[in-house]
Amino acid sequence: MDSNAGISARRVAGMGWLWMVCFFHMVSSLEEVLLDTTGETSEIGWTTHPSDGWDEVSVLDDEKRLIRTFEVCNVAEPGQNNWLRTHFIERHGAHRVHVRVRFSVRDCSSMRTVASSCKETFTLYYRQSEADTASQELPEWREGPWTKVDTIAADESFSQVDSTGKLVKMNVKVRSFGPLTKHGFYLAFQDSGACMSLVAVQVYFYKCPAVIKGFASFPETFAGGERTSLVESSGTCVPNAEETSMIGSPGVRLHCNGEGEWMVAIGRCTCKAGYQPVDEERACQVPSAVPMMHQVSRTTNSITLSWPQPDQPNGIILDYQLRYFDKAEDEDNSFTLTSETNMATISNLSPGKIYAFQVRARTAVGNGPYSGKMYFQTSVGGERSEMVQDRLPLIVGSALGGLAFLVIAAIAILAIIFKSKRRETPYTDRLQQYISSRGLGVKYYIDPSTYEDPSEAIREFAKEIDVSFIKIEEVIGSGEFGEVCFGRLKHPGKREYTVAIKTLKSGYTDEQRQEFLSEASIMGQFEHPNVIHLEGVVTKSRPVMIVTEFMENGSLDSFLRQKEGQFSVLQLVGMLRGIAAGMHYLSDMNYVHRDLAARNILVNSNLVCKVSDFGLSRFLEDDASNPTYTGAPGCKIPIRWTAPEAVQYRKFTSSSDVWSYGIVMWEVMSYGERPYWDMSNQDVINAIDQDYRLPPPPDCPTVLHLLMLDCWQKERVQRPKFEQIVSALDKMIRKPSALKATGTGNSRPSQPLLRNCPPDFPSLSNAHEWLDAIKMSRYKENFDQAGLITFDVISRMTLEDIQRIGITLIGHQKKILNSIQLMRVHLNQLEPVEV
Repeated sequence: MDSNAGISARRVAGMGWLWMVCFFHMVSSLEEVLLDTTGETSEIGWTTHPSDGWDEVSVLDDEKRLIRTFEVCNVAEPGQNNWLRTHFIERHGAHRVHVRVRFSVRDCSSMRTVASSCKETFTLYYRQSEADTASQELPEWREGPWTKVDTIAADESFSQVDSTGKLVKMNVKVRSFGPLTKHGFYLAFQDSGACMSLVAVQVYFYKCPAVIKGFASFPETFAGGERTSLVESSGTCVPNAEETSMIGSPGVRLHCNGEGEWMVAIGRCTCKAGYQPVDEERACQVPSAVPMMHQVSRTTNSITLSWPQPDQPNGIILDYQLRYFDKAEDEDNSFTLTSETNMATISNLSPGKIYAFQVRARTAVGNGPYSGKMYFQTSVGGERSEMVQDRLPLIVGSALGGLAFLVIAAIAILAIIFKSKRRETPYTDRLQQYISSRGLGVKYYIDPSTYEDPSEAIREFAKEIDVSFIKIEEVIGSGEFGEVCFGRLKHPGKREYTVAIKTLKSGYTDEQRQEFLSEASIMGQFEHPNVIHLEGVVTKSRPVMIVTEFMENGSLDSFLRQKEGQFSVLQLVGMLRGIAAGMHYLSDMNYVHRDLAARNILVNSNLVCKVSDFGLSRFLEDDASNPTYTGAPGCKIPIRWTAPEAVQYRKFTSSSDVWSYGIVMWEVMSYGERPYWDMSNQDVINAIDQDYRLPPPPDCPTVLHLLMLDCWQKERVQRPKFEQIVSALDKMIRKPSALKATGTGNSRPSQPLLRNCPPDFPSLSNAHEWLDAIKMSRYKENFDQAGLITFDVISRMTLEDIQRIGITLIGHQKKILNSIQLMRVHLNQLEPVEV
């Protein structure tokens, strides 16, 4: 044990009153890899000395996969001194590193003619450096500049290679060294006369993972530079917990040993008064109660409810549990269902019955308390016509009977309202309330531009907030019209909460003011857990403001780029489900977004995704079976996210939003990668017109990429509806095993390869399938007669070869050559093909 460890041990021994326990392997250690050659298929390029010593070669492993190895076998001549040096390896904060070497060695006794000079060992060295300064001559090829780690001997050696060429009797050895103090280091392997193959080298170091123990949180901690090192880490009590150590104690601490394992705990925290332990001493809080519920819709046998998240979620909300029962019956006869969003439809209810509902949230630490009971009633059969006859005089001023006439009258009133620019606000308010409450139709989005006075739309759909209730704390960004701020909103008699505030810059014109506030007129019409919520506006003082709920994690694209690789597939699917649910709600309101992209999705602290940015959206006329919006000539269109019919003909529909949603899916699964990479907009348009579609991102489940491809159907009527997308994602969430199958995730190809090439080349097994995929099946006979049946042969074809087998159309020649270029990339034949 080193001096620090000894001091820690003596300190522990002198504090018998503290809670102390030694626990090994409490949490598995973390390995961070600095170097790994196991997946290399192209040249590694390490430095060798002399040139006739180590040699880098490609071989097939046990599973017939191509791997790169380093071999040396100069056993005939004594006095060998062959060196192999790695490239510069940055240590990334590691104090001690481990080297795992996989190698095979030829048995010297099987080579009797050279047995006296033959060896079955090699030596491992390292050398620290602040920068990559090595050359062919420096550091010198001798032990002086290098620090020896160990001479490594094989446990097993082989006599010969078997008939399949398989390397037999493989050895795996692990050695470690430290402490490391400089920016990085090199490794070197010295051969003194062995016949051996260095198959794989891995360099890694250990970290103790972040952990919560004894109601204290400890950060991720690097292991020390010596095997016996104990690195001390101070802990922080979890929320609603406090230290119980005596005054003058050293606090709450754990120690990370040299193998990345936590041990020797000193001190502890306990839950504060009024809080209970949860989840084996990991937490003291669960979510607070959900404050209220809202009825979204009802039928004779179902009720759809939504609710806001708890005021104090105390962690990421995993799901909600809804409890309900017939008010006339005993509460013990209740039913429960689970929802992963802030909305649920309760089915199989009885007509005209009143039901009591309660909901609670669940985080990783447990369930919160149930909300208070709220009562909602299903509709009654025959109720609609009776209610309509009672209410009709209030709306149309006549006592005409009959449900069919009433529906026609309501539609006629809507048409009159829209044509007259909706000048009668109180009248339309009553009509809207009547329609939505009596079930004659769905509440429709109303375009603010249909108002003769745009200020009227603001008054109707956005609540005015007294500027004294708002406190701006920090500028967090800028928008088209002004600054975006973080602040707080405090209504009299209510709790204060955080909000986002968009301000209109000074010097604006009346037109700019109206355009700025039009987004609030749109936003104020929506109420859904996955659509950004408008708190209100400030129009009676300067600056003019739009106030919305605050989304802690900002826009989805930048959030994913910051958190790359940190979420499970199921979490990503949950985000996609939320976006789809929000778009389902908007499409049901006959609303087209036109700018659906990850940059316009906001994420809160519980990873709830909400659709935002309604600047490009427009109203859908409901006078056709498939309503569209025709954009004005020259209007800005986000090409990479926009459906081809919207780009070409300016026809925007919910189906074009579905296309955009497919692109958002791709953005999410690629952690914020730019769609179509650095292709120009015109190249994107041309590629899509030629049926190119984005390939699956790395590790993307096949079922998700197939859903993307459905969203990118060329004919808009063949694309799924948002309702179907939500249903499909729900099935994946309920059955996660469907998400395990993945295609071959390719890295970003270069621009020319994107045109006219099938994105799924690795899944093709023969030349005929390849020709079918690139729509060149007419040339199957040409390829067969020329004996071109394997990809290896086809990949070496030139323009002259293609012309020679009878392909004369220039467009077809280019299409085949472009696909051959992609084929060569996958076969690691990277030289360009001349076109």
